[in-house]
Amino acid sequence: MQKMREIFRFQLCATFMSIVFIVSMTSTAVTSDQDVSEYHTYDELTGLLRQTVKSDRNIARMISIGTTLEKRDIWLIEIANPEGVPIEHRQGIFIGANFEGDHLIGSEISLYIADYLVKHYRSDPDIKQIIDSYVIYIVPRVSPDAAERMFAPMKTGSKTNTNPHDDDNDGRVDEDGPEDIDGDGYNTVMRVKDPDGSYMIDPDEPQLMKKADPKKGEAGSYKLYHEGIDNDKDSFINEDPPGGVDINRNFMHEYPYYSPGAGRHMVSERETRAIMDWIIAHRNVALILTFGESDNLIVSPDDKGIISSNKVLDLLAFVDESTKEARNVGLFGKKSQEQRPSPSREASLLS
Repeated sequence: MQKMREIFRFQLCATFMSIVFIVSMTSTAVTSDQDVSEYHTYDELTGLLRQTVKSDRNIARMISIGTTLEKRDIWLIEIANPEGVPIEHRQGIFIGANFEGDHLIGSEISLYIADYLVKHYRSDPDIKQIIDSYVIYIVPRVSPDAAERMFAPMKTGSKTNTNPHDDDNDGRVDEDGPEDIDGDGYNTVMRVKDPDGSYMIDPDEPQLMKKADPKKGEAGSYKLYHEGIDNDKDSFINEDPPGGVDINRNFMHEYPYYSPGAGRHMVSERETRAIMDWIIAHRNVALILTFGESDNLIVSPDDKGIISSNKVLDLLAFVDESTKEARNVGLFGKKSQEQRPSPSREASLLS
């Protein structure tokens, strides 16, 4: 029995690699009818999924596995030839994407895979063999509310859904969100001159900042903040924006307790619950692929095969330090420091 399981696992992995290889080899000469030149809103994505299913209803169907706080459906496409072994008894591959709101590329990749498989079923023998023998489940946009914020007039790069949350422990929710001060349609970063700052202008690129290195004789003269103002007058800028929970941080595996964006508890969100309930009800799923912002192409495994810590070199990660102390307000044994820049200090925006 163990030997048989190992054979099945090998066959499934080989099938999965076949899907990836076939799609990637054809991606340079796109044969899909989809417009791959731009990202798609929820309504556009829904329409494209319906077109894909309509192109061959014998092997594809589209179902909603849940709804979000803003009443958007979480769509799943099932791709399988219903003849032969019952679909629920076949080994299945689950593909999920766009767990983080700003990772729209994941939606586009999974959407393309679904469209390619369905429209090449009758012309590609390899695709036909896969769909005749297995079942493929694809959820191209796990967090549609969060993703839709990427199409708003002001882009903030938020990863979270819109479930209200008190980020700074002051008894209010979403009261200090981002502003577009310079009117360019983006909420970015601003640098403020401050003799106590730890950042300096990069000598090679004036629009970039770097952390001053005292060992090299460098001295900081700026602090970094999110673009905006202190709406609630608590000495922090944009520390309690609208939302929310990062769905990719809300699952049980290595759940980051009490961390920003993790949610009140494991699987606290409608999106996470929809995925988990569906997975538990489909025990034939033998392999899961997720398109997200962290994988072993970015964060390499160590010598034991364990994913090592992700060292993010991200300007926004540095700016988040300006609101970090806001989460300590009201907690025993924690002291918060004044973070708001003085109105008299010179500020400039980094785009």
